[in-house]
Formats: sequence, C-alpha cells, structure tokens
Amino acid sequence: MFDSKPGPINLALQGGGAHGAFTWGVLDALLKDPRVQFEGISGSSAGAMNAVVLADGWLKGGREGARQALADFWNELGRQMPWGLLTRRKGDVITMAPASRPAGCWPAGPVTSRPRS
Repeated sequence: MFDSKPGPINLALQGGGAHGAFTWGVLDALLKDPRVQFEGISGSSAGAMNAVVLADGWLKGGREGARQALADFWNELGRQMPWGLLTRRKGDVITMAPASRPAGCWPAGPVTSRPRS
C-alpha cells in the first residue's frame, strides 16, 4: 500500500517566535532521520530564520551541520534574550511586565468581557 521509503519533502515554515523555537525541535527530529530527504525549504519570519540557518548549516556540514547550526542559533538567541524587560517578580512569582503585553489586550469570553470606555 505505502512505499517503505518516503519521497523527498518540501517544508514551508511559519513565523512567530515561539513557533520558530518549536519548529527547531521538529527540524532536529527530521534531520536525525536519514530516511527523510529534503527537496525544498521556505519560511516567513522565524520560519525564514530557521530555513536559512538550516540551509547554511547543511552546506557547511550536511545533516549534522544543519542540526548544530540550529542548536547554536536558538541557544545564542536564548542567551541574548532581555528577560528582565519582559518579566517582573512578585514575591516568588514571575509575571509578564505590563510593557510586554499588547495594548488593549483584554480577556474575552463567556465569563469576562472587554472593559467599556
């Protein structure tokens, strides 16, 4: 019914910082599996960064080069993140700082509603 060897795949990677970090894990799993063959890769925003880093690493060192390049990229990004600007401490709890929340972002749903002006 199915071929035991899959054909090459094309990847379209979505943007969004958290999605980009999640996608790194998925790409790492795909790169670890020698049965997975890549034909093309594209992306937007964080997906484009993953695509470029993967392609550059691949050119320099094949699958392992791509895996290492992605790991280096995301680990360095994590080291440079200005966590102090995004969080504040309330006792033993770390919460999002007000400046890191989108303006006008209010919970909405059956129990809550947006404040009226």
